[in-house]
Amino acid sequence: MVSGGQLYGETTWAELMRARAIKGGVPAERIRLQARSTTTAEDAEFCAKLLALPPGSRVILVTSPWHSERAAKHFREALGEGVEVLSCPSPERQGDWWKSAEDTRALATELLKHLWWGEGG
Repeated sequence: MVSGGQLYGETTWAELMRARAIKGGVPAERIRLQARSTTTAEDAEFCAKLLALPPGSRVILVTSPWHSERAAKHFREALGEGVEVLSCPSPERQGDWWKSAEDTRALATELLKHLWWGEGG
């Protein structure tokens, strides 16, 4: 499952991730989209409803390294105690990330969400 709501115009995060997954070799018919969420909490809630996993299931959650802890918390809450959430941060933003203004902004935004809104965003 790939998820995330509107990014710009009619394009959603889910559609962009779907295209990237297909480019990476994931068969299109194996990909489910959740394209409504606007926050991490909604992401977890909407995905949990679509997945409807039984106790004993496992979910592998892939997101940026600095978003992974907060995202995993939301997904664990939404999926319930019986579903194991394995957080696997994406390796794409390693190395000299602090030299990129975009990566630095993303980290600062994540820290603010984590501290200011008490994990809520």
